[in-house]
Amino acid sequence: MPKKPTYEELENKVKKLENEVVEFNNAGDALRQNLEMHQTVVGNIDLGLTVIGTDYKIQWISPTVSKWFDKDPSEFVGKYCYQMFERKNGVYHRIYSRPIMLDGST
Repeated sequence: MPKKPTYEELENKVKKLENEVVEFNNAGDALRQNLEMHQTVVGNIDLGLTVIGTDYKIQWISPTVSKWFDKDPSEFVGKYCYQMFERKNGVYHRIYSRPIMLDGST
């Protein structure tokens, strides 16, 4: 039969678990603050940033890019990048700068 822990051993385990919970909560707070800072920085820089998944669907778009197209960022999310930027029906491997994307020339 296994030895039952003493009251003192249980108390130490509880204190250890309480400390781990505090550390976990602190780490979560730090991550949230870091995310907020990055969202603020990225949302306010004058660079066009777009996150595109391996399936060529837009996952996120910066406010700057949405302003170039005079659309809300939510109108891009989930759409194929080549349909939103190139107005084509298939993948077209080319990177464009802002002036080319605005006037549609290639």
